Amino acid sequence: MACAAQNGARLAMPPRVAEVLALVRSGLGNAEIARRTGLSPDSVRAYTYRARLAGADVPRRKGGPPAWRRTEAVRLARTGLGVGDIALRMGVDAVTVRKHLARAERRGEFEGLADAPRCLTVALPEDIAAALVPHAWLRATSVETLARRILRAVAGLGDDRHDLVDAVLDDMGGGDE
Repeated sequence: MACAAQNGARLAMPPRVAEVLALVRSGLGNAEIARRTGLSPDSVRAYTYRARLAGADVPRRKGGPPAWRRTEAVRLARTGLGVGDIALRMGVDAVTVRKHLARAERRGEFEGLADAPRCLTVALPEDIAAALVPHAWLRATSVETLARRILRAVAGLGDDRHDLVDAVLDDMGGGDE
């Protein structure tokens, strides 16, 4: 995709992402873009990041002092979000988030994994992850977060508190993969 962007080809992206990109290119900050579009600043950062991933030329802007970004990365990590989700919310790439967390750890502000909530990590097969991509885009979230939300709902940990595990397993016919 980056090659298409470099050659001047028109990028296919959702209209809302294109709208945010145009406002970013006009020089507006995230807060002003959020106010004008009715989005949250987190959504503005996420759309900016998605435009960047699609290969669009997105100007780099100062979002605040580096200490603020490091503090925000630590705060989000402590909620249990993964590096990819933190990057999406902050509108930066995962390497930047890792650098912020590593620096915070060196400074004693974050204990790394010992400071984050405990969780089981499950790798999604590529075909399942690919099937979730359009649903994640529609909800302005990552595949990782969407999969986590689905599992919480099925396990009865969501807002409606219905345990769907048996219903799903019964519908599947009881066979294992």
